[in-house]
Amino acid sequence: MDERSALLRAVLAEPGCDTARLVFADWLDDHGSMLPCGACDGGWLPKAGTPDAGMVSRCPACSGSGRVPDADAARAALIRYQIRTGIVLTATGGPCVWSISGPVGRAGLIPRDCWAAANHFLADMPKEFVLSRGFVESVSPPLAAFTEATARALFASHPVTAVTLAGKQPWAGNRNADHRGGPDVFGWWCDSHVPEERFAHFELPPHLLDHMAAHPKRLPTPQDYRPGRGQGCVMFAHERTAVDALSAACVDWGRGLVGLSPPAPAE
Repeated sequence: MDERSALLRAVLAEPGCDTARLVFADWLDDHGSMLPCGACDGGWLPKAGTPDAGMVSRCPACSGSGRVPDADAARAALIRYQIRTGIVLTATGGPCVWSISGPVGRAGLIPRDCWAAANHFLADMPKEFVLSRGFVESVSPPLAAFTEATARALFASHPVTAVTLAGKQPWAGNRNADHRGGPDVFGWWCDSHVPEERFAHFELPPHLLDHMAAHPKRLPTPQDYRPGRGQGCVMFAHERTAVDALSAACVDWGRGLVGLSPPAPAE
């Protein structure tokens, strides 16, 4: 394992640790460089609408320096900026591309090199994801796109701590024989391989249910899912608990693919 891989692995091993991210940023800075700006001549541009070549303005791409950071240096700047300011970027998948949250008023304008680093993620990530402290923190892919290959690539590069499977919603039921009082149990059923759309939103493949089987808040039911059985359900008393359990199962599965243990619980 080379030095870059070892430092990245330290970030992946401890998603909550800023120190590992800053050490990785230092390495990126040490190995990155400044490149000539391709948008200007020495930091200056001819002013629009002026035929006089002597009328120039400062280049916005490089702030007049004539040089821009390469991908490593820009990534280092993004890591430090997000840690320092608490700004979080969410890729929306829509025409606005990004939404910004955090102390925006105190942080001021996001530097151009940070935007360049953030936009680099758009080609490889699901349409919706959250970028925090220089790395992807959560993703929202459909189940069909959350394959072993894509999960392995994602978790080998980012300390992801949350996954929302687009289109999935817990099954809601009632344990009373007469079904009075509305739903009081929520959860997931093993994929029956029956291509019926009415079941699709609450059915999951066994490899995800395997990671939910020992969940401490799971409710016992007559149709309990057991690893290796290929049928049954995993139920919870609250819808939010069922959603969080699916997210944790996706994270545990993805981290396991690249040899990482489950993340430490948030304090």
